[in-house]
Amino acid sequence: MGYQKFNIIFFSTLLAALCICGIINYVLDPYTIFHEDFRDLTREPNGHFIKMKYLVKNPSRYDSFLFGSSRVGHIDTEKIPGGRFYNVYYSEGLPAEFLSNINILLDSGVPVKNVLIGLDEFSYKIDPESHNDTGLRQPYGTTMQNFRFYCRYLFHLPSTAALKDRLKGSPIGIVYDFHKTGLPLHMQVDEKIEKDRESHTGAQGFQIPLLHYEGNRIAQTIADIEKIKHLCDSRGIKLILFINPIHKTALLHSDLSQFEEFKRKLASVSGFFDFSGCNSITTDNYYYYETTHYRYLVGDLMIQRMFDRDAAAVPSDFGIFVTKTDIEEHLKNLRAKIDSECCS
Repeated sequence: MGYQKFNIIFFSTLLAALCICGIINYVLDPYTIFHEDFRDLTREPNGHFIKMKYLVKNPSRYDSFLFGSSRVGHIDTEKIPGGRFYNVYYSEGLPAEFLSNINILLDSGVPVKNVLIGLDEFSYKIDPESHNDTGLRQPYGTTMQNFRFYCRYLFHLPSTAALKDRLKGSPIGIVYDFHKTGLPLHMQVDEKIEKDRESHTGAQGFQIPLLHYEGNRIAQTIADIEKIKHLCDSRGIKLILFINPIHKTALLHSDLSQFEEFKRKLASVSGFFDFSGCNSITTDNYYYYETTHYRYLVGDLMIQRMFDRDAAAVPSDFGIFVTKTDIEEHLKNLRAKIDSECCS
């Protein structure tokens, strides 16, 4: 066989294999990158990529945005006053990514009026670079970055796990409302909790944190938040920062001194609402699905506190606005309450 014929056969076979691989991955689409039906999914979609792509394609639909991890997915942005809000939550959302997202929106002609950012006890621990080249958390980026992601996504060996999920897996029970509010809709879970509150609150799962994070990127994270603050100030964008209500179990298994250092440095950049610590919400399992995610009714209380809407109905110890002038007193009070209530 001549070299020319061999090369033709070799490259034809390679091309055919790539085409077959691409077709299989397109049909499987494990993180719903190419499809737009977000019902009956067997695994969590890449909300980061999907949502930013959607917002860029619809620049005039929203003017206000809530950024954060999956925890803020239970804040109903339709209830927030003062703008047309969209919930841009996604798995392990980080400040460096929020900065990139805001710049992408502005560069795409989106009229950004308000920005809300939810922070967590892991916001300063995870390296955003770890999200690159991953199906679930790959960020939306430039045209070339997105093209490279499409190529990797389509032309890698098909995932056995994704194939099993598609053929045998059952739906995860969440409808992702990405083309309207950005929210994950699973109200049947809340209905189940209400039917048997005692069983839910006494579940053994609340004794152990669902997730645990290591690392210290406080300096880099604060620098990213400073850039966000400067960008918003320069563009006349109203910025509201808040720290999510972290379940008691997750809080006690975190590095409290490191968390305090983060809050101290955050206060030097901007005032923020602090919903964390031991308070009426974080110490009651009723308000959580598990030790990571709070329920929709908690999101409603957070909106009421931050936007002074029926704030009298919100527990007085839930959601303290903190500035650089009172941060030390705030941290002292939080630590005393943790020692007296959470550790007792």
